[in-house]
Amino acid sequence: MFVPTMTIPEAIAEAGRDLVSVQRKLAHTIQEQERAHRKNRRGGDIVGHFTYTSPLQNNWLYVITTNKKQSFHSVLMWFYAADGLTGLQLCSEGLPYIYPPHFFKRFRERSGEGDTDAEQNLRNYFFRNPAPCTMYTDKLHLGFPAILGAMPDGYVLGTAHADEGYMRCRTFISHAEAFKNQQEHWEGLEAARQLRERFPALFAQVRAQELARKAA
Repeated sequence: MFVPTMTIPEAIAEAGRDLVSVQRKLAHTIQEQERAHRKNRRGGDIVGHFTYTSPLQNNWLYVITTNKKQSFHSVLMWFYAADGLTGLQLCSEGLPYIYPPHFFKRFRERSGEGDTDAEQNLRNYFFRNPAPCTMYTDKLHLGFPAILGAMPDGYVLGTAHADEGYMRCRTFISHAEAFKNQQEHWEGLEAARQLRERFPALFAQVRAQELARKAA
């Protein structure tokens, strides 16, 4: 169970202890959702929003999307750290995302989709934006590599902390607040997200080619 005195690396380790039970819960829910999709393929995608309290008494949210090609999911553990409500989103590839209280404050103020209740505000954010697509900007912020992320409701600006094993999502900005270069990056990142979700085999092929190019 998470306690407020834990550091971010300790919180990530705590989430890791929960993975077996979370994955078991996911597998069962995915089976049910895929069964429902097979019964009505013409009905389009099925997007399920779920909450889960693990045997270790950690609080989880997860989103499962089922389309005609695959099911994919996103998971987030939330907890009250010393400075307030915090989210930890695990990723199948890359570093996990940390969402500090300030991020959710800005989401509430800027998105038009927030809520004055902190826990409902967090749910609104994650259930609407479960799979941000991020990139490094080749700039530094506070001495750390800066990242930009795209999601349906807007953008995440943050920093990469590879030495400690996470990405810190520092703030949220809406589409109306974005600069032109950020808007251009959003379009590219959104295209990558759609490719990942709609054409997974092609996305995997493109990603493998890019990794091979960087390794050469």
